[in-house]
Amino acid sequence: MALLGHLGARRPIARIAFGGVLCSLGLLLGLLGCVFVFFWAFTKHWSAYQNENILVCPPWALPLLIGGFAFASGKGRWLSRSHDLLAVCVVSSLVALVLAAIPSFGQDNTRVALLLAPVWVGLYVGASATLGRPLIPRRQPNPGVKTLEVPPPQSSINQV
Repeated sequence: MALLGHLGARRPIARIAFGGVLCSLGLLLGLLGCVFVFFWAFTKHWSAYQNENILVCPPWALPLLIGGFAFASGKGRWLSRSHDLLAVCVVSSLVALVLAAIPSFGQDNTRVALLLAPVWVGLYVGASATLGRPLIPRRQPNPGVKTLEVPPPQSSINQV
């Protein structure tokens, strides 16, 4: 998926394919996450209650359906929003991996986390490449905040 995103920066057909993959995975994993939320909220079944797979199948991935269309078309305000949403999905899936590594912590969802975390990372890397953004965003200075400018120190030696 990362390679498809890199190719999508230069080739329209790869960008359309990346948008289609993003659309499909956002819909599939987002709907699955909604089912997990429903089970968590309204059932007390032992295998569905407090299911930690919600971190790798997040319901907040559903808007990626719209983001996939934005990537396929190459325009729209959903490009930036989808990139940010993919970053949230990567973080939540990495949290799932960390929780899965802790012995006797809740469920054993290690296999699901190991399967889906690289998918989210690949989508994020591909989206970053398509948009030409760095993987780790740099913090931009806030234009509304004034900073103090300190003059450079002057030499104590008198110049003639």
